[in-house]
Amino acid sequence: MKFENLKYKKVGIWGMGKEGTAVQKVLSHLVPEAKLFPFSDDNLDVLYTCDVVVKSPGVSLYRDEIQKAVQKGVQFTSGTSLFLENRPKTTKVIAITGTKGKSSTSSLLYHTMKNLGYSVALGGNIGYPLIQFLEDPPTDYVVAELSSYMCADATGDIDMAVLLDLYPEHTNWHQTVQRYYMDKIVLVARADKIIINGTDPGIHSNFNNALDTLTYNTPQDFHLKNGFFYDGKKKCFAREKLSLLGEHNAENACAVLTVLKQLGDLNFPKIEEAFSTFEPLPHRLQTVWKTKNLIFVDDSISTTPETALAALNAYPDTAKIVLLIGGEKRAQDFTDLAHFVAKSKGRITIIGMPDVGTECVEAVLDEKGAAFTRQDLKEALQVSIQLLENKGGIILLSPAAPSYNLYKNFEERGDEFKRLAQELAPNP
Repeated sequence: MKFENLKYKKVGIWGMGKEGTAVQKVLSHLVPEAKLFPFSDDNLDVLYTCDVVVKSPGVSLYRDEIQKAVQKGVQFTSGTSLFLENRPKTTKVIAITGTKGKSSTSSLLYHTMKNLGYSVALGGNIGYPLIQFLEDPPTDYVVAELSSYMCADATGDIDMAVLLDLYPEHTNWHQTVQRYYMDKIVLVARADKIIINGTDPGIHSNFNNALDTLTYNTPQDFHLKNGFFYDGKKKCFAREKLSLLGEHNAENACAVLTVLKQLGDLNFPKIEEAFSTFEPLPHRLQTVWKTKNLIFVDDSISTTPETALAALNAYPDTAKIVLLIGGEKRAQDFTDLAHFVAKSKGRITIIGMPDVGTECVEAVLDEKGAAFTRQDLKEALQVSIQLLENKGGIILLSPAAPSYNLYKNFEERGDEFKRLAQELAPNP
């Protein structure tokens, strides 16, 4: 929606978190003629009196109240859409989305583009709300991390979009897995240039093959082989230059390389420098404490069994690991994770915590793997330390579930893990 269409309108702002606050600030300055009415779920009557409502990402597009308001003639938009439709034409947008890896990939791309000398900003689901960039001096590029909530109703042009992966997540908001997939894909399909993970099964099962797409992670494109990044048959540089652990992060780095190739800027010495100096984001395979024999790793961002499995795969197959699982139930399927743990023949032990941890433990025990249940993170860490203190190993918080049953968000869960590790572990 163009700003001129908001003039002299009653504009509701639904949700006053970080994005809603930014929307109010920007509209107050750039569309002073609009009459702004912030509101929340506590005073939803305002919703039906507005001409236009700017909806925060956390408010599901599929709520009954929205359908009712639309029938009354209320129009809906979002901070993301307002940015995309009102940005300067000189600013190019590179959107990054997928089930997991969005933040690290977006941050790595931003860091690398900065190292290459680009005028670039980073925002969306990470950093600043996108609409905030409309008040700042324009940059040539904006790297936009977009969650499924942002993708679902986004309008406006996108110059390049990257789809990293697709597997079930956020069904509470989207109502069905298929709708979650489609909400991601609809946005990506609108981009002038589309880049997808060429080997991700979720993408292949749901993406329209008729669309003109670029791929990565295949032998014909950027991929990892024998410890090196390749562009087709051309060896580029060593994987060890990338500061991030895990095969999934190497694959995401291939997405970054594919974007840079489209920009015509494969300055590998500068890219290597950027990859090696990039600092991993908090709560993403982050080592938060060490003792003589123990390493405590915070991967609290993990909210699915697939991400927990990826975290395990980031370490050598000789490493002894206690994996801490637990969080909100969302119809997780632990079959593959349980099979992987059982195949380790005791090298990996699962400790399950409420609510979903019991299901994971049962799946592991059914496969004859090693698993225990405990009531909270403190108890789980106490057992983990007892199991590994003498022989050494890694205590990995990769919960495979959202945190909302016990914590405000994954950051709070990860911070609690770090605090408890420092409190309970033997002297470093």
